[in-house]
Amino acid sequence: LAKLNNMDLDLEFTEITDVGKTEDREQSVKQQFIELIRYPSLRLETFILMAIWMAVAMFYYGFNFGWGKIVPNRYLGYIMAGVGELISYVLAVPLIAWLGRRRAMIF
Repeated sequence: LAKLNNMDLDLEFTEITDVGKTEDREQSVKQQFIELIRYPSLRLETFILMAIWMAVAMFYYGFNFGWGKIVPNRYLGYIMAGVGELISYVLAVPLIAWLGRRRAMIF
């Protein structure tokens, strides 16, 4: 990258450190858990996301593997599943742009 910008790369004063020490990570996890307990809005959003993710995962799993029972024609069922996924992929980007990343996950 330095060569592309016609600059010299001086590594003499560059220090490589391990930023992911185990003690720091354990303290960070403890701090995050304390913040989860301390703030009711964060706790509510966390539990809502957990419930929504569980429901969506169960619905998606059942929907994908249950097409043979929903639609008598197996091929038509898989075509319908593919069209449904394609629609969801296309709608995800505008929804995230409109609501924002965090609110789109909850919505």
